[in-house]
This record gives sequence, C-alpha cells and structure tokens, in this order.
Amino acid sequence: MEGGSPLTCTEVTAQCPVEASIYGYYPNRPINAALVIVFGILMLVQGWQTFKYKTYTYSFAMTVGCLGEAIGLSRLSSSIKIFVLTRYWQVTSVE
Repeated sequence: MEGGSPLTCTEVTAQCPVEASIYGYYPNRPINAALVIVFGILMLVQGWQTFKYKTYTYSFAMTVGCLGEAIGLSRLSSSIKIFVLTRYWQVTSVE
C-alpha cells in the first residue's frame, strides 16, 4: 500500500482504499439493519417457546445463537468507520 497502512487509516482516501478495510467493501446498512431486526424477533420467539414447550437447554442455546447473530450483524456502526475493526483486530492479533 503506498503511503498508508490499515493501522493508521481512519477514513477512505487514495492512500487508504476501502479494500484495505476488514470487509474489503462498504457494508450494506439497510440489509444489516433488517437482519438485526429479524434475528431479534427470532430470539424473542425462541425465548417464548422455551417456556411454552419446556425445552430449556435447547432453547437456551438457540436464544443465545440468535443473540450472537444479531450482535455479529451489528456492523451498522462499522459501515461508517470501516477501519476501526481492522485496527482492533490487527493490534490484538499481534500482541
């Protein structure tokens, strides 16, 4: 990369192209928002089914899985600052 490093980039410029970010592209905010909502609703449904069918262990795992998907898809804030996660991952993987 000429003149820039993903560790020092804060915004997309000629020296810090979007391809140098953790995603390599701009995340699609409307799709991510819709999927966060869908997985949030599924988490609530799964929580309700936990008590209806009394399948506590299985339903706990499914509820935690839906929560994990919603958190993983919450790239909404990182679509504005796409280099923040790159900096975090590269610094923590080096240490």
